[in-house]
Amino acid sequence: MFTKTFTIERHIEELRAELRGTADAEEPRTIRAELDAMRAELADAYETQATELEAMQEQNAELGKELATAG
Repeated sequence: MFTKTFTIERHIEELRAELRGTADAEEPRTIRAELDAMRAELADAYETQATELEAMQEQNAELGKELATAG
């Protein structure tokens, strides 16, 4: 999951740089729309990452309980 968020963050940085360097009047609107979409995608990726982490923590706690009762 880290790779996905890193890739999205990198794309956002590239879009920001492109926005700073644009001279066309229409292009900033297009870039901003793409930036908004990438930010939403990044938020979704972070949410997925948090959910996956929580599930792993729950699994680890269950395994810890099993090990404690088995020993």
